[in-house]
Amino acid sequence: RRRLGEHKKCISSHLDSKAINVMMGSLQEFVNHFRQNYVIVKGFVDDAAQKCKTRCQKALEAVWTGSRKPANEHRFLEILVAAESLVQNALHRKIFQGICTLYKEEDSQLFRSLETMQAVEEARKTLRERIGVRIDLHFNPSRAVERLKELNCKSITTPLAKLCCLYDVQEIITASVSSSSQTSKSFGEVLAADDVLPLVAYVIALAGDQHWCSNLEYLKNFSPDSKVLSSIDAGGLSYQLANFQA
Repeated sequence: RRRLGEHKKCISSHLDSKAINVMMGSLQEFVNHFRQNYVIVKGFVDDAAQKCKTRCQKALEAVWTGSRKPANEHRFLEILVAAESLVQNALHRKIFQGICTLYKEEDSQLFRSLETMQAVEEARKTLRERIGVRIDLHFNPSRAVERLKELNCKSITTPLAKLCCLYDVQEIITASVSSSSQTSKSFGEVLAADDVLPLVAYVIALAGDQHWCSNLEYLKNFSPDSKVLSSIDAGGLSYQLANFQA
């Protein structure tokens, strides 16, 4: 859940000033070149993501001696995630808005489908059933919907921040159902994956137009690899992406 300033602090706490200047200079050069010359093309978003990840890794490796990396892989990956986050923040407008432009039609089609599902006020009563939410679960989606609507806010400019948002949504969903279950004297209710996915879909439907297709394409390609997330004790975030994709 690091903010951008904390990512910078992470880098400065593990590298000396000379190494930081070399690495950040290399990354800034890449950001400038990417902004001016790279064109996001539908079907090749993964190419843009790979360029960003590869440049971050090479920039870090250039100042990280070979003898240190094997002994401090956790630290290396922690700095790598921080470097990637800074680059992704700097390129957020170029990349994410570019993806939104490419997937505008898909986003619009999905939004129209969500609008149709909620066209009639009574539809919300049947929406749960159509999505597959268990009838016996008591669940107030308002807090989860509110948090999910922050997915595209100005302060969320990296894949890691978006994954944290999705993580919060699922935590709110689980807590809300548990709280409701206790109220209804069903204490100890444990939600299985088959129960959680329909609840997530229900919250997504209620949240409306959040550029879902664009966000999926962005997260699918630009999120840190699951191995990297696991190595920095954030493996649960890759699970959120899997739920979102489902």
